[in-house]
Amino acid sequence: MTYPAPVERRLGEIRKSSAHKVYIRLLKGRYYVYEVASVLDAATNQKKRLAYYLGKISDDGKFSAARSRKRPETRMGSADEWLKAKESGTGPSPMESLMHPDPVDLKILTAISTDGRATISEIAKEVGISRASASSRLNRLANTYGIKYTLEFGYSFFGFSRYAAFVKFTDNNKPDLDKLISLLENEPTIQYAALLKGNYDLFMYIFAEDTTALEHKIYELRSNSALASYKTAWNVSYIIDSYGYVPVRPKFFERLEAQVWHKSKEFPRKSQDQLLLREYVVLKELNDNGNMAFSDIDEKYDFSPGAAYYTYQKLFDRHIIYRITITMKRLPFMYLAVSQCKQLDMEKFNSKRDAYLLDVIMDNSTPVNKYVLIGDTGSPYGLLYITPVSGSSGLRDIEDNFRKVVDGSEVESHIIIKTLVGTPGFRKFDNTKSPQYKVLQMYQKGQMLAHVPNPIL
Repeated sequence: MTYPAPVERRLGEIRKSSAHKVYIRLLKGRYYVYEVASVLDAATNQKKRLAYYLGKISDDGKFSAARSRKRPETRMGSADEWLKAKESGTGPSPMESLMHPDPVDLKILTAISTDGRATISEIAKEVGISRASASSRLNRLANTYGIKYTLEFGYSFFGFSRYAAFVKFTDNNKPDLDKLISLLENEPTIQYAALLKGNYDLFMYIFAEDTTALEHKIYELRSNSALASYKTAWNVSYIIDSYGYVPVRPKFFERLEAQVWHKSKEFPRKSQDQLLLREYVVLKELNDNGNMAFSDIDEKYDFSPGAAYYTYQKLFDRHIIYRITITMKRLPFMYLAVSQCKQLDMEKFNSKRDAYLLDVIMDNSTPVNKYVLIGDTGSPYGLLYITPVSGSSGLRDIEDNFRKVVDGSEVESHIIIKTLVGTPGFRKFDNTKSPQYKVLQMYQKGQMLAHVPNPIL
């Protein structure tokens, strides 16, 4: 049977990476791909064939890996892995697989969180599996968790600082949700906003050049028709991220475009906080799709061959780009919590700072790190955490843990009940590459004293 050329090409790629025979079936206009393995039937001592469903190919050649909560076998990486699980009787339940992926999947998630442009061969080598299995598993994980590749970059280079705003609607009269979302979506400096349950009703993560610019922005937001007629109390503070990240919304690039340098009589040379057009383009495209081919960027903007890659390397060397990483759109935890930890006794905190650092980098068996974001704040003076919560008693346990590792502190938590714009950076980062790990090593080597301020920054 003849298939469309894109389907044939993708099928050929799958066959090359498979250790078994691969065939395709056309059902109701869709192309379903199966891997067939021969196994020995212990009862008859004869070989029999077992078909393992890999996924489906669309007319344009896009492959969607199998993902079914009702069929645990589709969460394996290949027919071989499925057979091993069947023989040992250790196949995981669907929900267990979502909440606690197997060690190989966790290693793959860690690899792409830490280096989103790692090749399949590099991932396979690091994880210790075949290239075929790595490719199959990665496709499945991408579909299961809704993985998006994006940038983690240093926007402070362009003169922006980060601020956290908590808003309380004091008369219990809350704004129209559609109007509020429209207001927030159209503001380039707001990267994340969510409705809360707790002492505050709204949380925002905002970029601003300085406190004066922030005050002007808050005045502008409060004066907008979506908020102006509502009584509100605002608690706003700088936030210095020390762990994790918040992905930059595409809307922010409308604001960043103003910093693209155009040579003129008034501006004959680019200033330190300005961008070349090519730099702006590379940042924008990789923020939208961190795995976009550099050759595609060159072609799209009519750059000379290799220009996009050269620009990327320059931005990376200057620490404007930290890394290509991921965020995930579909995760199994129950909700997110935003917690403010007030540091009341700095002597106690400093005396146990190594325990705090160890808690931050402590690994877990879930598809995301224990903490999504941690930052230092000035109001209240202390720390802000964004944390996934997976059980009915989870928030209480998290707060108790804060009080234990941040000794001499008070904790106030808010449950995120609805995301309005943006997303936190959900990923499985390799914590041995975190600032906290490096500082903890310095503690252990006796190279840092506990009274040194802010060692995690």
